[in-house]
Amino acid sequence: MASTLHEGQIHRGKKVTKIAIKKLSEKATVDVFVNNEPAPQSFDHVVTTLPFGCLRMVDMTECSLTWDLQTAIRCLGYDSSVKIGVRFSERWWEKLAISHYGGVSNTDRPTRVVVYPSYGMKEDEGATMIVSYTWAQDALRFGACAQGKDNPAEIELLETVLNDLAAIHGIQEKDYLRGLLLDYKIHNWYTDADSCGTIFLHRVIELN
Repeated sequence: MASTLHEGQIHRGKKVTKIAIKKLSEKATVDVFVNNEPAPQSFDHVVTTLPFGCLRMVDMTECSLTWDLQTAIRCLGYDSSVKIGVRFSERWWEKLAISHYGGVSNTDRPTRVVVYPSYGMKEDEGATMIVSYTWAQDALRFGACAQGKDNPAEIELLETVLNDLAAIHGIQEKDYLRGLLLDYKIHNWYTDADSCGTIFLHRVIELN
């Protein structure tokens, strides 16, 4: 998409603080206010793709939104979610007696959902997978331990996940997966200011 636009049309690192509709005679324009910029930018149309949790932080009092739409923005449910990605030195899940090529595994252990990559199958590179994908209360528990690399709580969380992986896949050797571990990343969506949670539709609001 970026390559199809003229140079300078993508502005990065801009935090929108307010969106306002201004009616000048018969034509309306949309003013977008950006943090630390003295004057707004005016457009004919604005499409916002902000998650509603973030959109709630933008001043839209001058947009004349209907009450139903305001209620939808306020009430759409966003839940907790934690993803843990691990990069291994090899695609061990494709070398087991019961091999996995893409897809997911589900368990009642704390790890809950394991996602196997659908790219690079039967190759030596790209040995990265989502070793845990949790929602709701499961994610709140994991999120409490996501306190940064080298933090004891996060190291313990990683140990829990590796133990779960071994149990789920019938791996008997205790340190097998630890020996393949190269790097990991834990992302808590509810502490991410750019998402303010992960969308979870628990009710449907009809807009007239």
